[in-house]
Amino acid sequence: WMELVQATPTSSVLMEPPSPKIFSALLSGDIKLLCSCSPHALRPFLACLARIVLSGSCTTATTVSPWQNKRKAIHALIAGLQEANAIKKYLSVDFQELKQDALKEQQLLRKLPPGEERGPAQSVLASSQQYGLAIEFERSDHMRKLRLILRELLKVMNQVDTPFKLDQSDLFECDIHLEEIGDILCVMAAELPSLLPVVRVSEALLRLEKGPHLLCRLVANIPDCFDRVVTSLVLNGEALDEVSLSGRCRTTAVKSLCALHPPRSAYVQSLAVRNCKLPTLALSLALDSEDHSGRRAALELETGMEPSRETVGMDSDPGLEPEGSSQSGVVTLLHNILITGDEQTKAWFAQYMKLMQQKFRRQKSSAVSKLRRFIIKHLLSFTKPACTNQIQTGVDPETGTEQMEDPGTGTEPEEGNEDEAMETELVIDMNGQGEAKEEEEGVGPEAVAASTLELVDQMEIEISD
Repeated sequence: WMELVQATPTSSVLMEPPSPKIFSALLSGDIKLLCSCSPHALRPFLACLARIVLSGSCTTATTVSPWQNKRKAIHALIAGLQEANAIKKYLSVDFQELKQDALKEQQLLRKLPPGEERGPAQSVLASSQQYGLAIEFERSDHMRKLRLILRELLKVMNQVDTPFKLDQSDLFECDIHLEEIGDILCVMAAELPSLLPVVRVSEALLRLEKGPHLLCRLVANIPDCFDRVVTSLVLNGEALDEVSLSGRCRTTAVKSLCALHPPRSAYVQSLAVRNCKLPTLALSLALDSEDHSGRRAALELETGMEPSRETVGMDSDPGLEPEGSSQSGVVTLLHNILITGDEQTKAWFAQYMKLMQQKFRRQKSSAVSKLRRFIIKHLLSFTKPACTNQIQTGVDPETGTEQMEDPGTGTEPEEGNEDEAMETELVIDMNGQGEAKEEEEGVGPEAVAASTLELVDQMEIEISD
């Protein structure tokens, strides 16, 4: 039996990511789009939809909602979902009583010396605890579940102003209850905005292992807080996000939020550059925008559709481009930094490039490595667009990631040789005669790869300088 248990692979049960289309529908009040979605797609937004049915609003109490006259249609959408009934029970508890006890809990937490924690027996919200947090949560009623989550959340929020470290919480790390915990978090943040300001909650969630998932769920169910959250996360970010754990966690969280609302990626990228914060985030958003434009152009070519303004290129009027499309691309990013940027911005980006060259230059997953591959691919397209031995690229249907095939064997290149293969291809294309040119001049593949590597390295040095 023990051998069977050890041989069984363990899988992590994570939350279903919210759909960007449904999020946009909630922002605009598009009831037709919501009615066309499946119950599975609506699951991440149940806390928001349940609040619409009960109160006519999916936002905080201070915001006017466009859903006041559409409650019946929303009720018909979620009436048959079992999870919606549980959320309605959470919404029916006495939040004033909960708030008074939470304020007392906050006062006790603030009196604690730094680094010291209080035991469950001293808690005002949930004092009697017979089992571990996960089991206690599973066996509790709706009111006690709210109290347990609120107690743990206030404990993490009390550490926001201290040096960053990941908080160990058995409850927030429990994959089995993560969906329900996300629903409770959304309900409490919407019903108790003064006690749980969404901006401060977002900073606290960065300190949890599953924090980016919970933060994305929270913003998805309170749509009007998106700009406030991403602005705060960027402005409170690090100048060099790759050198610290807090910077990497913050970048991951903001990227998840930008995936939820892609039209605001350009705003987030511009905000990061203007304030010299989170360079990896700005570069990653620019590369993601290029990938999206490339996939869209390939789809239009395959289906015979007319090219949209998003994929036409630089010839179109930038003022008419969709927000977050070409305006957030790599060319725009480098233009804003190297040409129109001030001295402080250039010095900040130069410091980042030098750091990445020293520590992460050969790490394929780093943003700078992806930038190298992007530049090389575009140089290939400029030097010989119709080259027959051009490296072939495709998208893996299972993972959605881009893969490259060796032009000679038709197989994917070995790990670590991807840059060298592209660089060799670049120099061969620039020679214009392929292998014949190599034989004529006595230049082998290794020399070709080395010479091209020096070329790309010189480009990076010039960017840094």
